[in-house]
Amino acid sequence: MSSCEAAGEWQRAIGVLDTTQLSTSNLYCLNAAISACEKGGAWLEALQLYEHVRSMQNEDNAVRPNFITVNAIIIALDKANQRDLAETIYEDAVRDNIVSSWKWRYDSTDGEKKMMMVSVR
Repeated sequence: MSSCEAAGEWQRAIGVLDTTQLSTSNLYCLNAAISACEKGGAWLEALQLYEHVRSMQNEDNAVRPNFITVNAIIIALDKANQRDLAETIYEDAVRDNIVSSWKWRYDSTDGEKKMMMVSVR
């Protein structure tokens, strides 16, 4: 799955999930598939996977969206100019205690002070 993510092969990533039964996939695989969709420009498919992960948290299942899940879907939506939808997902993630509100942090790559989303867990 991570190979599909790295190459942006979202169709293949979704195919792998289909063959492994989406309902039993772990969060690592689902996050990698969302990231593959983001890299491949398939924001609608990324959104469908994200909604699937959210629906799984309502079942007696340990799979719940985490910081990586939220980050991947927000990037996919932002790249597709779906900023209102990305903002809604971010607000839901803050409410669900997955991420905290935006905070000023120093970027380790260039030392610049930037607004960043921070994991709560």
